[in-house]
Amino acid sequence: MAKLYVDRSELSLGQLYLLDICDKRKITEFWNEKLNQQFSVGYLMKVATGKYITPSLNFIYSMLTYVEPTDWFYLKTEGKKGEPLPKERYVTDITKSLNFKKLKQLRNNKLLGKFCTENFGDKSLLYLQNFGHLLDGRNIISPALIRKLKDVLPVINWFIAE
Repeated sequence: MAKLYVDRSELSLGQLYLLDICDKRKITEFWNEKLNQQFSVGYLMKVATGKYITPSLNFIYSMLTYVEPTDWFYLKTEGKKGEPLPKERYVTDITKSLNFKKLKQLRNNKLLGKFCTENFGDKSLLYLQNFGHLLDGRNIISPALIRKLKDVLPVINWFIAE
């Protein structure tokens, strides 16, 4: 059993999937055969054991075949949110996602500020600025921000298009 950096209950469903592979001592084989050595085994171990709470978007995209993207954002105690989707529905370009389109539409209709005020209260200006940078292409959304927004913008909508 691998040494965990957090309690097992704090690991996401995706991390538990990787941890199971680690416990079976198959992580190097998985890395060689499935990920085409895109990431180091050390990175996989750090994600699996909770040293990295949320993996990078590139990692999430590379794991689409094995782990639903939402599984990286929900704990086992929270359970899965929604049904698994066909792999063809997933996009690996955030700008084509439903949430991105929603934010863009809110900004075009001059309602983004109101949306931020209603959903984020005191931190509305921070989120308005973050969304502005995202929509202008100056920043990309981080998995940490997706995690923070999961109660307002559904996680799955960052990974699917219409």
